[in-house]
Amino acid sequence: MLVVAPNGSKNWILRATVSAKRIDIGIGGYPTIGLALARDLATQVRQDIKKGIDPIAEKRKQSEANKVERQNQQIKDNRKTFAEVAREAYKMKRHEWRSDKHGKQWWATIENHVIPHIGSNPIDEITQTEIKEILELLWLNRPETAQRLQQRIKFIFDYAQVALYPKSNTNYYPQERKNPAVMAVMLLPKISKAERVIEFRSLDYNEINVFMQALRASTYHYKNALEFLILTCVRSGDVRGAKWNEIDFEKRMWTIPADRLKIKSNGDHRVPLSESAIQVLNKQQSTRQKPSNENEYIFPNTKGGQINDDALNNIIRKLGYGAKTVVHGFRACFKTWATETVIPPQKSIS
Repeated sequence: MLVVAPNGSKNWILRATVSAKRIDIGIGGYPTIGLALARDLATQVRQDIKKGIDPIAEKRKQSEANKVERQNQQIKDNRKTFAEVAREAYKMKRHEWRSDKHGKQWWATIENHVIPHIGSNPIDEITQTEIKEILELLWLNRPETAQRLQQRIKFIFDYAQVALYPKSNTNYYPQERKNPAVMAVMLLPKISKAERVIEFRSLDYNEINVFMQALRASTYHYKNALEFLILTCVRSGDVRGAKWNEIDFEKRMWTIPADRLKIKSNGDHRVPLSESAIQVLNKQQSTRQKPSNENEYIFPNTKGGQINDDALNNIIRKLGYGAKTVVHGFRACFKTWATETVIPPQKSIS
């Protein structure tokens, strides 16, 4: 039947019995729905009632489903990229760091290694395979750096799940969705003992400045040798065997002969010397005995011979860093710093 409301609007109404109750069911408005269509819709409702379907409850259910769909679509239309979420997570975490420098280094690893690959992707569409491909660039050669990067990516996804997408929006970013950074590790190859790069116990690069201050303030006999090693990032044996005739002060260059190198087939190794490294050499010059010759060790032991490796490790222990690093660890520290803040990894081209 057609019912006219007090405001003049007209609506088709079907009066039916559902669960022993007489109810009025709206079919639609007139003239949008004509008489023929109204009869067809009424017939369909009667058939549903015979099947045990409550048309009022079904209509409410459909209305709620449409509402949820609209909400989800609105969220997706406004969703953020990985880069946007990463910046928000970085700002939120910034107060935890000891210094701005530490925070900048944290961000540099994300900016150098992750954003170029998935930065523009919507955060909810990023897969564990994509994260795995990013981590693979570092995994075999720099496992420690790769693990640190994985933890930072994981934090960004955790932030997205908790801070940006609350429980009411679980259809968009479900709470139970596995963090792709966690799952990605399971897809990475296991590193055999033969393949694993030996990583010596080393300081975090954020600790180097404090260590250097303590080293320079100390009075240990071989402290200049250890400082020179840190400043030049060479092997312990290269510094302990260094001679004055290998130094070109004018060109600020140290040439290590091939016969003193671990890999001799590569020829002589040239090490540019920074101002700080030159200053260490100048300090060491003042300790040279007279008469001197250019074949002398730069950092000799008390008898004029070559110092042993443990002499440098002893300084580290006496400074209170024995549990944190060894001499060889400074090269590892430099590599980590360079990888995370300076040199983005490159995919090999086959």
